[in-house]
Amino acid sequence: MKPLLTFCLLSLVTQPLLHAQESLSDRWKETQRLNLKQKAVAYTDTLRLSDITKESLNMRRGSFLYKGTIQNDLLDMGALTYGIDKQTNNEIRLRDEEFIHVFSREARDLSAADAAAGKAAIDLPAQPVSAIDMTLLRGSWEVYKRKGKNGPLPKIDYSTLIKGLKTGEATGEKAIGTVSGGQGTGPLYTIIKAEASDLVVADAAQKEHKIKVWRLSDSELVIEDESGIVYYLKHFR
Repeated sequence: MKPLLTFCLLSLVTQPLLHAQESLSDRWKETQRLNLKQKAVAYTDTLRLSDITKESLNMRRGSFLYKGTIQNDLLDMGALTYGIDKQTNNEIRLRDEEFIHVFSREARDLSAADAAAGKAAIDLPAQPVSAIDMTLLRGSWEVYKRKGKNGPLPKIDYSTLIKGLKTGEATGEKAIGTVSGGQGTGPLYTIIKAEASDLVVADAAQKEHKIKVWRLSDSELVIEDESGIVYYLKHFR
C-alpha cells in the first residue's frame, strides 16, 4: 500500500476516536454500585475521581477530597483500601469489602448547575465568618486539603504548616485549644481566644499570630494562616 493511502486510512480510523476522547474530561463519576454478587444496589453517596496518575488519584466523597496512592492494583486511601478490578479509557471499577464501584468518565460540557456546585465547593465565601461559634468549633479537626489563596506559593515553610486543630480541652491557664502541625512533637500553636473572625494563637516563643476562619459548620472548617494558605478540615467529635 502506498504511504499516502496508508496515512489517509489511518486518519479516517483514528479521527473519530480522538474526537471522542476530546469530548471527555479527566473527571470520573460513580454511575453504578454492585454488591459482591454483581447485583446493582441503591446509593446516594456518589463517589468521584480526578487527577488520576499511575501512582495516585483524588477521590471526592461528599464535600471531602481525599488523596490515595496506587500500587500493585491496590488503591490505598488511608482508612480504606480498594482493589482496582478494571481500568480502561471509559470505565474504572474499584472493589472494597462490600461493593464494586463502577465509574464512567464525565463529559467536558458539564451542566451549569454542576459547574456552580463544584465552584462553590472550592471557593471561599465573599467574607469570613463574622464571629466564631465555639460550640461548632469544639472537638478535633483534621486537614484534608490545602491551597494557596492567591495561587501556588513560590516557597512553603513546612515548619508552620497546619495539620489539625483541637478545642474544648484545657491546655493552660488561658488556652482554649491547640493547633497541630509543623515538624515538632508539641503543638504548633496554642489557641488563646477567638476575636471576631480570627483565632488568636501563640507559638512556642509566645509570639501571637492570627488564623482567619472563613467557614465553620458541623462538618467543615476552612481557615487561612498568615502565609495565605487556606486549609480545609473535617470534624471528629
